[in-house]
Amino acid sequence: MIQSASAVLPRVAKSDIAYAGFWRRLLAYLIDGTLLAGVELALYSTVHVLGKVALGLYVADLHGDPITFGRAVFRNALKSVSWLVCGIGWVLAAVTPRKQALHDLLAGTLVLRKVNYFVIGPEAPTEPGDHWDGKRWVASVPPLEKS
Repeated sequence: MIQSASAVLPRVAKSDIAYAGFWRRLLAYLIDGTLLAGVELALYSTVHVLGKVALGLYVADLHGDPITFGRAVFRNALKSVSWLVCGIGWVLAAVTPRKQALHDLLAGTLVLRKVNYFVIGPEAPTEPGDHWDGKRWVASVPPLEKS
């Protein structure tokens, strides 16, 4: 006895195919972008900070103090301005007296490096932890009072 073709082939559920509209495509783009931005931010911040740490560099304000989060965000946003006109804003760091790129000049920041050196003479530190504040040696921990 010969069986028909429909009896031999398994039945499969079929689905309708429809075009993806603007809003679905936009939502898919936003989901992908959010996930990728999170991964990129994590990788960028890790690698970006490791370079400065490896060379002993840090970003400070014009007085040498640490910058605020707001100033750091502002400085980072201004880096795009430094790329304008073939990156000439970055070249300014080679010719300005305080080695400031354009975004540093606009944000009022300096990129400083930690320098270790020995001091010989009467003004050398007497206690461990003393540091040079630019004018004199300062104890980093106040001495204990004797009772």
